[in-house]
Amino acid sequence: MARRRSTGGAETADWGREPALPPLNLVRSFEAACRLGSMRRAAKAIGISHCVVSRNVRYLEDWMGVPLLRAGPRGVSPTADGAALYETVRTAFGLIAAATDELRAPRRGRPLRIGAVAGLASKWLTPRLSQIEALLDGRDVRLGTIDPGRAAIPPDVDIAITYATFDRLPPGATRLISPRVFPVISKRWMAGFADIGGPADLAGRALVHEESREQWQLWLAAAGTAVPRRLAGPILSDATLAYDAAEALPAVVLATHFTLPNGAGDGRLVELFDTDIRLGWYVLTVSDDLRREPAVIAFIDWMTGEMTATESAGRVMERLQLPLRAG
Repeated sequence: MARRRSTGGAETADWGREPALPPLNLVRSFEAACRLGSMRRAAKAIGISHCVVSRNVRYLEDWMGVPLLRAGPRGVSPTADGAALYETVRTAFGLIAAATDELRAPRRGRPLRIGAVAGLASKWLTPRLSQIEALLDGRDVRLGTIDPGRAAIPPDVDIAITYATFDRLPPGATRLISPRVFPVISKRWMAGFADIGGPADLAGRALVHEESREQWQLWLAAAGTAVPRRLAGPILSDATLAYDAAEALPAVVLATHFTLPNGAGDGRLVELFDTDIRLGWYVLTVSDDLRREPAVIAFIDWMTGEMTATESAGRVMERLQLPLRAG
């Protein structure tokens, strides 16, 4: 119910008036010092210096207008006013702690739901699940695949990891790595590619496409090759199917160290040229309610470091030893 105050005979409702609360950082220092009986122990408990604790208590006493703590040979103890304030503060802090713990408990207990584009999920993330579980201190992890073309994070996913070309980077996403993209073929079809001298010679050959023909168009253009109006070859829905198609057909597929088994193929695929072409980034998006959760922050830091290590130290695949010739 609104409190009313008199103003020269007229009564006005004190609607919306902010409660007269002291700065809570001062109250926190006072509560810790009173509870632990020492400025130094209070400082250690809340992670600030004992000088700051002493200053905060002094500022609180000035704000209250009464002494709250007295110093003694064994530390500090509350005055009568300080003891009364401490009981109220202790109760209030207890209620806050109980409420926040209740709210956080379901979040801590549910699995962390990670969605990634299919090739990255199956070839790079799945072999590292034990590392991810250890990083998250035993929290359950649910890993699935998501559509690489999604602009927003799916509702059933906490963390989404996708690939985006340089001109389509989603705003607010964390950039993880810009991987090298290179063409590979199956060893069983090597003889049919002996006449390949450079990227220009691929434009008229059968190519395996992932999602659309756009990636090959971008790659050939970056390699300095004129891109024909139409490129040949089948279109597959993800990288894993594309590599299977490259096994079955005499065709070339684009790869990264994050989508091939063990980062450099399993011996069945060989790299055509020694190139350093990058077309975009792997990016990570987090649901709004998890952005500041420690487990999520730790996962993002781990992803960034682990992907950088994979790209830097990835084994060089077997190559056909063909001269690179710009188209």
